[in-house]
Amino acid sequence: MSISSTQAPPESDRRPLVALQPPAQRLLHDYADVVSRRSSSALENTALRSRSYGARELLAYLATGGTARLDEVVARPSLATDHRWLASLGRVVALQNLMPDDQAVGIELLREAVPGLPERDARPYRKLLAELLFAREDYVGAREVIQHSKFLKETGYNYLRMDLANPQTASPFADEEEWVHRFRRRFERAELIKPVLRTDVTGFERLAAPDDLPAVDGPLVSVVMTTFKPELPYVVHAATSVLRQTWTNVELIVVDDASPAEYGDVLDALAALDPRVRVLRMPTNGGTYLARNAALEAARGVFVANQDDDDWSHPERIERQVRPLLEDPSIPSSIGWCMRTDERLVAQRPGYAHVFANVSSLLFRRDLALAVGGFIPTRRASDTELMMRLDRYAEQPHVEIRLPLSVMRVRAGSLSSPDFAPGWNHPARVAYKDAYRHWHANTQPKNLVIGSTPTQAQAPVPVPVRFQVTPAAPRRFDVVLAGDWRFLGGPQRSMLEEVAALRAAGRTVGILHLDALRFMSTDDRLLCEPIRALIHAGEVTRVLEDDEDVVELLALRYPPLLQFPPAHPSKLQVERLVVVANQAPSERDGSDLRYVVQDVSAHAEAVFGRRALWVPQGPTARAAIEDDVAPGELADYDFPGIIDVDEWRSERTSFRSDRPVIGRHSRDNAMKWPADRETLLAAYPADGSVEVRAMGGRKAPSEVLGAPTPPTWLVFDADEMPVRTFLNSLDFFVYHQHPEAYDAFGRAVLEALATGLVAILPREMEATFGDAALYATPAETSELVERYYADPELYRAQSELAVRRVEERFSRASYAKQVATILAS
Repeated sequence: MSISSTQAPPESDRRPLVALQPPAQRLLHDYADVVSRRSSSALENTALRSRSYGARELLAYLATGGTARLDEVVARPSLATDHRWLASLGRVVALQNLMPDDQAVGIELLREAVPGLPERDARPYRKLLAELLFAREDYVGAREVIQHSKFLKETGYNYLRMDLANPQTASPFADEEEWVHRFRRRFERAELIKPVLRTDVTGFERLAAPDDLPAVDGPLVSVVMTTFKPELPYVVHAATSVLRQTWTNVELIVVDDASPAEYGDVLDALAALDPRVRVLRMPTNGGTYLARNAALEAARGVFVANQDDDDWSHPERIERQVRPLLEDPSIPSSIGWCMRTDERLVAQRPGYAHVFANVSSLLFRRDLALAVGGFIPTRRASDTELMMRLDRYAEQPHVEIRLPLSVMRVRAGSLSSPDFAPGWNHPARVAYKDAYRHWHANTQPKNLVIGSTPTQAQAPVPVPVRFQVTPAAPRRFDVVLAGDWRFLGGPQRSMLEEVAALRAAGRTVGILHLDALRFMSTDDRLLCEPIRALIHAGEVTRVLEDDEDVVELLALRYPPLLQFPPAHPSKLQVERLVVVANQAPSERDGSDLRYVVQDVSAHAEAVFGRRALWVPQGPTARAAIEDDVAPGELADYDFPGIIDVDEWRSERTSFRSDRPVIGRHSRDNAMKWPADRETLLAAYPADGSVEVRAMGGRKAPSEVLGAPTPPTWLVFDADEMPVRTFLNSLDFFVYHQHPEAYDAFGRAVLEALATGLVAILPREMEATFGDAALYATPAETSELVERYYADPELYRAQSELAVRRVEERFSRASYAKQVATILAS
């Protein structure tokens, strides 16, 4: 499998970087506070995963305690006072590799940082530094880094030392004998036959099987190798590695994907290698997986294995992968590990593991693959899908053989090269994985079938344009909702309601996912389940940043998304752009600064090519941003949250208990609760006069009280049950927050009102909800509760008014009407 080198950014990313506004120091300070509540790797991994150039500024802030900006740290790494964060900055700069000099800059940052770290903490950064130096042909520097690390010097799988001895480099430490010994030892340690390294050829083709291979017989294995415009040395070498196996009962099916006629001689040469070789020629070019499906039907073997046309299979590969399937008939497939090298058999590739699971080596039972219809017809990324589908269909996992059973050739310019960088996968790969994993998880195993035969297979999931056999022409969407779709909080619930409203109005709807740096995490996460279900059902389309679709209205539903934007401009053709201020830039006292309006405006234009119109979610948000929005860029209307009243309305003809039941739900965050004990207990009594129920309130109120929540309270974890179920257990929704909290709208309040609850809110929310709710201070709340509980008719009147106002002001129909007005303008 050919994958690009990391010597330069992938060609697809050679686009202008988004012009960034330098982040305010105060914003960096508050984001640094967010970092302190995450794991140490969360920021680093998120920066790589999102390719955020702006994240470098935050890392520079952390490395210097806020005393220097990024450009100053790059010029003088010695300004850093925290070597751990300086090392993180070096790693991110080098591995993002967005600018021509990024690797050189990363090296200098790491050189400064690594000596100041404890050895255990330094190991991954020291290893990366050595790899980067090697990649830039500073072999002396790389060796020096190794010599200063007991760990790197003594580890048994030290690929760095092997590569420094490689005679096919300009290393002054090149030594043929030492290199051959170290290279072969990789296999010897795995108790595999040691490969031969030929001396009559150069480069990757030096790899060969020894002459005296043992012969193992067994069921026929059909090995499928697809190719397009085959290059003779590569394909013959790959084919020979399949034919020179200890498992002798193999056939090699070479499928040519409609190469031009001038490649006929290469195909003839392959056919002449061995009687076990068959060449199939596709009538039209359709990509790897159409070709593999054709071979799957033509195969004669009990088992089928994949082989990339420029990789090398170890002579024991087939035997080792078949053995567990013979021993246990329930196992559907197996994969091996591989070593990755470039043309010179150099294993260094900064930021990548030297050995890893190789899904391209998938070997599976042919009858099972035929039963499920073969590979999804795409141009990329369907090996893993078939492997996971076979696992689910057979209700038994595949076997992963952790031995280097193949050597993967790294080549620039390959089909997959633009899809990967260290810590990053192209959004199309992420979206495709998300789609098929949703399908697998929500489909009975027996129904995971995509065609009566592999050549008639149909994609059961949305396939990104980038992977389609015949890419769709640019699509046109009425509305695309951009947000961080990984979670299911207030913003996502609001967007889901908007999707429903737009679909009901006949609009074509897309969603665009962007990672918010504020929600940094060590691992990537799938999109939230409700939007995945809508995508699978075809109700909405997942749009990617580099799709060239036309978007009449792009609504960005969370401004902090563009405080640290993606590195490159989107290719979407956006006709109208709105930024919905669903959150104030900060709390009332200026703390917890999440975004700067002017920065977001500038970045929105740089990413999407349009000046944004700011649309507040309500009066509170409007007041928070109106002084900072440029003239003419603040809408004269709001985009409040909406809800389907028919879905949420509840019966309110009687009370839930012999005492008033008050409660609330929210995130378990200090800003969501009153700031002192007296105020909190005034709003939510502990004396038993009322029943208090809270969902999402274990930690924050306990910290205010200085003790566990009162035993008279019934407390649930956030989202422990469906919100509507929780609200139906209450009589009153009482929502008091920290005095500095700046709630731009109040999704939780809207949900409560829609169920017909009588809501008691702070007076600053009256501008948003009007007479749909009651307003009081915490100290006044108990009196209101008592009055309305004592007068059922008064209670019912307020309950009915709440539902009526929600229908009038916060309905799907009102939102759809607003959007229609915008699109007609």
